[in-house]
Amino acid sequence: MTEMTRAIAAVTPYAGYFGDVFGDYFYHNGLRGTHNAVFEGMTPGVQQTVQPYMPDHKPLGNLTPPLLQELNRATLGAWSNYLGDMYLGGGRVASTEARRQVALGSTLIMGMLAADEATWRQSPDARDATNVTLFYASVRGQLAGENTRFMQRPGLAGEPRRATQLLAKQVRRRIIGDNEDQKEALVSSLHGFADARHVQFTTGRGEIGHMLNMAFDLGEVTARAALSLTTSRPEIKDAPPREAAEVAAVALGKLGAILTHGTHVATDFRDRMPTYATAIVMNGYGPTKKALATIREHREEYALGLVHEGRVALKDGTPQQRRIFDMAVRLLRIRQMRGGIGSTEVIKESMRNDPYWSAYL
Repeated sequence: MTEMTRAIAAVTPYAGYFGDVFGDYFYHNGLRGTHNAVFEGMTPGVQQTVQPYMPDHKPLGNLTPPLLQELNRATLGAWSNYLGDMYLGGGRVASTEARRQVALGSTLIMGMLAADEATWRQSPDARDATNVTLFYASVRGQLAGENTRFMQRPGLAGEPRRATQLLAKQVRRRIIGDNEDQKEALVSSLHGFADARHVQFTTGRGEIGHMLNMAFDLGEVTARAALSLTTSRPEIKDAPPREAAEVAAVALGKLGAILTHGTHVATDFRDRMPTYATAIVMNGYGPTKKALATIREHREEYALGLVHEGRVALKDGTPQQRRIFDMAVRLLRIRQMRGGIGSTEVIKESMRNDPYWSAYL
């Protein structure tokens, strides 16, 4: 650990874990190299199609300082490592080689889910129960190694849809292989995504409770997909269950979804993406400053509840596990602090000019 990381560790709530991860990420040919390795074996055409959706390679913005660019790369690509290290006995940091494999899998899976999100954002007129069912069945087929054709449906955005399915094939080839536990976990996650999308696109857009549960569900299945990269590894297959760490990991997944769905509200109105935040606007508040303040209050209340849930689960765990959890919470909040909710005027414009929302004005 360098003097700088010792100094950081001394004053942060996650203490020495940051130093351990920092060293693993930047030194010993560690995790940093994984960000380029993710494209190994891809043809130039496949790489060009999937790269816009890969979280480690998506810049935070032209004015972002280099250190925060690295934070972006470390946060998502190594996200599963935080969950995995928390899950491992005592919160120990796994070997660099094991963490490289988990980071590679995390990068591919998070890219697949980012392309999935973009598919639906760019396909507002194709969000019906049939398309949701067929789309996720097609992606599950790619993960399971079935000879499933890429699904083409009228109105479904072609580029992100193809990227989703290409990345699913990469996950199958490079991460799942012959590991049946890993295949079962990821296919199950896709079932969870399909169920949540059905709620999101076919339930009343003004139902706050339904939209909140949908966000919780998306966050949980994302966390379980990430955690499966550790729990399905052969060397810990027979390890004793670690329910507390699993509860904390799910709380982190839900926290990420709650922060995401409670931010960028103007963008969600533009893209016709129902969330609990858009439901708050439609459920009697209208696109007013009061509605945006209410969204912030709800987002913080839900977030604090999830943080409490994770900390309670780890109460009898090790200090290292609690440090990992606190570090993950801090990083999730840092990422969300960059994006604002959006102005009331932009929301009004979207609602006024789009029949999808205009009935609620």
